Amino acid sequence: MTNDRRATPLPAEPPPPGSPGEFHFPAFTENRLGNGLRVVVCEDRRVPRVCGTMLVTTGLMPEEQRLPGLSAVLAAMLKEGTATRTADEIAEAVDFMGAELETSGNQDMVQASISMLDEYFADGLGLLADLVLELTLPDDELERLRRRELAALAAKHAQPGYLGRKACYHALYGEHPYAAVDATEDSLTAISRDQLVAFHHGHFEPSRACLVVVGSVTRRETLRVAETLFGAWSAAKPTEPLAAEVPPITGRRVVIVDFPNAVQSNIFVANHALPYGHPDYVGFKVMNQILGGSYASRLFMNLREAKGYTYGAYSRPDARVEAGSLVASAAVRNEVTEGALKEFFGEFDRIREDLVGADELANAKAFLTGVFPISLERIEEVAGHIVSLKLHGLPDTYWDTYREAIAAVTPGKAQAMAQRYVRPESMVIVVVGRADHLRPILEPYGPVTVLDKNVQLPGD
Repeated sequence: MTNDRRATPLPAEPPPPGSPGEFHFPAFTENRLGNGLRVVVCEDRRVPRVCGTMLVTTGLMPEEQRLPGLSAVLAAMLKEGTATRTADEIAEAVDFMGAELETSGNQDMVQASISMLDEYFADGLGLLADLVLELTLPDDELERLRRRELAALAAKHAQPGYLGRKACYHALYGEHPYAAVDATEDSLTAISRDQLVAFHHGHFEPSRACLVVVGSVTRRETLRVAETLFGAWSAAKPTEPLAAEVPPITGRRVVIVDFPNAVQSNIFVANHALPYGHPDYVGFKVMNQILGGSYASRLFMNLREAKGYTYGAYSRPDARVEAGSLVASAAVRNEVTEGALKEFFGEFDRIREDLVGADELANAKAFLTGVFPISLERIEEVAGHIVSLKLHGLPDTYWDTYREAIAAVTPGKAQAMAQRYVRPESMVIVVVGRADHLRPILEPYGPVTVLDKNVQLPGD
């Protein structure tokens, strides 16, 4: 008896993508308390857990323009003490409930989120209310946070990728608050407890806030608990958001961050694009998926697979509430910097000038529609998607029709998105590396500014 172990030959081409299965975003409801606080409830009983997120939509903040990172510092300080709990007691309460507690802040918002077993639902939301409404901002905890963040910032400044991203966003946004990708040494040193208190009083107001609760709960019970915990939160006259214009880019801007003895060049090429809530955003995202959204996209296949210039080359939309950008990047060997830049701009021109092929478009749409349900496997992820709706002012049906909107993108629509939002003649080009090597390569692209990595970069 013989055993033929010869393998069946693999197909020369991958199978075509299948049709996406039926999917519906979990249903949710929204109610307002008497003080204006929005309460969104999504009953999701897949697991016996609940996630509660308090979102405060601040709008662009004058304080954040003066002190970059102020919102992130306030968000971090929410966990460092309240009128009834010390920082250690907060940590102990989180551990007791088997919970996860996260806080974050940027130029558009501050949020705090807690996820716990459903039996601790009321206790978890009670802790969340304590953090948001009763914070004390202890001086000793602020000093500890300041030292920690200053040390982290110093470490980041030794990373070429961080320096490039920082210089790129400053070149894109100038004096606009979105120029800051992080706190700066000056702002971290200057932030005081009084400034944090004033920031909290000026922006934390129930009509600007939204409580999103997802998990093994009922709408009725959630509203009852929310009223008990947040119903007395009084309305105040909030600080007016900053009316800031994004500075236009006319012609290319070239910035070199001098990194002597660098063995590679960190390249960032970017232009203004569109905010998250723009009607074009889904079409723009499909176009970007083709251009540089994954390892199967054009930039990756060109610069890595065909040319061997880099481990990876990508582009991504960075869409915020008031504005957005398209940022392409790669780290390449010094000797191929010139060739890599030519390939970047070649791909920018190609996606603008030529219609996308049917198969390439189908693969991009299949990826985006296929990965979307995977991004909602956890209740925390469902909560995050609802928070995005509220932050960006999108309709409640947005996620339920999201895959339909992707499927509706045609080759002509993808090309229109490229022609509208990929702007080779109005880009900022930032390269971190050896200035003596880079200057002659970059001068043909536009006027060159050289920054010393050991001197404070713009925004520092």
